[in-house]
Amino acid sequence: ALLPASARAALAASSVLNVLMVLIFVFTAIVFVMLYLGPYRNPRWVTAGFAILFLALGLAATSTGEYIREAVRKPYVIHRTVFSNGTYPQDVARLRQEGYLEGGTWTKAFVTMRYPQLIDPQGHIDRTRFAALDEDAQADLGRVVFQYQCNSCHSISGYSGIQDLTRGWTGHVTRTVIENLNQMHFFMPPWQGTPEEAGVLVKYLQQIRLPSPYGPAALPSGQRR
Repeated sequence: ALLPASARAALAASSVLNVLMVLIFVFTAIVFVMLYLGPYRNPRWVTAGFAILFLALGLAATSTGEYIREAVRKPYVIHRTVFSNGTYPQDVARLRQEGYLEGGTWTKAFVTMRYPQLIDPQGHIDRTRFAALDEDAQADLGRVVFQYQCNSCHSISGYSGIQDLTRGWTGHVTRTVIENLNQMHFFMPPWQGTPEEAGVLVKYLQQIRLPSPYGPAALPSGQRR
C-alpha cells in the first residue's frame, strides 16, 4: 500500500514478482501458525526436524521479501534522492555535459593514470581523443564506465548478468538502449554520460556479450509464416 508508483508498476510488469508476493504471505502465515502451535501451545512438539523446518520457512520468507524489495526499489536506492548506482538526480545533466569519467574521483584518477594522453592542458579528460585509442583501450574505458555506473545492479554474468541481457544485440541496439535507459526500462536510472562515453561502453558490451541462441533462420524478404 505504501509503495511508490514506480514500485507498483514494477510489480505489475513482472509476473514472477507477483508470484513471490503470494509466497511471502504464504510462508509468513505458515511460520506464525507453526509458532503458535509449537513453541507457544505445545513446546514438546519442537523437535530438531520442527526447528529446521521452522528456520527454513523463516529464511524463505525473509529471502523472498528481500528479492522483492531489491526489485521494486529501482531506479532509486533512496526514493527520489539517490539513484541505485549512487548518483544524484540533480547531477545527471552535469554528467551528460562534462562526462561521467570526468565527474568521478576514481574514474578520473584511473583515466589520468592509465591514459594520460587523454588529459588536456587544463587537466580535464578530452573525450574527443577517445577515437584515437585502439579498440581494446576504448573497451577498457567502457569497462570502467560499466563498473561505476552499471555494476551496482548488473554483474557480468549470473544474477542480472549483462552478458545475458545483451545477448545477440547489435552495436546500434546497444547504443539505443544505453542512451534511453529510463525510457526503455522505467526502473533504470537515466544514462549519465556523454555520447563518446556511450560509444566506449558499447564497445565493451559488444566485446563481452554472448551470441544469439540458436533459433529460426531469418525468412527471405517478402515471405512470412
